[in-house]
Amino acid sequence: MIPEVGGSSQPTFFHQRNKKNAIIFVIFMLANLFTFLAIVLAKWSLHNNFKSVTASAGSVRSRIFHDPLHGPYITCPEDPVLARQENCHFDLLANGWIPSPCFDSVLYHDFMDGRDYGFFEDIQGKRRVDQEVIMEGDTSTYPEGLFVTFHEHFEHCRYLLNGSSRAIAPPFTGVLDIFRNTPHLQHCIHLLTQSREPGSIETTVKAYFGSHRCYLSII
Repeated sequence: MIPEVGGSSQPTFFHQRNKKNAIIFVIFMLANLFTFLAIVLAKWSLHNNFKSVTASAGSVRSRIFHDPLHGPYITCPEDPVLARQENCHFDLLANGWIPSPCFDSVLYHDFMDGRDYGFFEDIQGKRRVDQEVIMEGDTSTYPEGLFVTFHEHFEHCRYLLNGSSRAIAPPFTGVLDIFRNTPHLQHCIHLLTQSREPGSIETTVKAYFGSHRCYLSII
């Protein structure tokens, strides 16, 4: 027999259970409210960020495309004159044209200023291509790609791995397509464990130049 409290016909544990259920219900509702607010704030942040990125893209704003997997992106014309008109940058170590929101000028100058990497038309390394000629940005000049030194290959991988981590750090402006190429990044991680003569010609890889995508969404 369960004793009655204050003449009530309902047992004590029933009141306690009701009180406990009410607390659980309140906690559940608060959790849902906080989740809802977090989602709203996240969408608001992404929306505002996307607006600021498209605005900073300048004249390439009309060239926004959509990828079903990675979302909106912009790209550059491969014609060097048109690419520069659209505020694109030719990035030697990323092997091509990059839209302004994805161009990391600090990282670029850190790796490029005062340096001359080795590019060659032949695997023997006898026909060297002037780096300044490549920097003119005519990607149609070397459709078969160029051979590179181990030093260039090593620095290319260091550049990509550094860039991929910097790209997602605030303030977010865009993510380069190559930073989302997991097999390429894994290859680079493996390469950085290797050691060869810096000036030796790489026989299994070549540098191919083109126009990169700049994704405007961090997810």
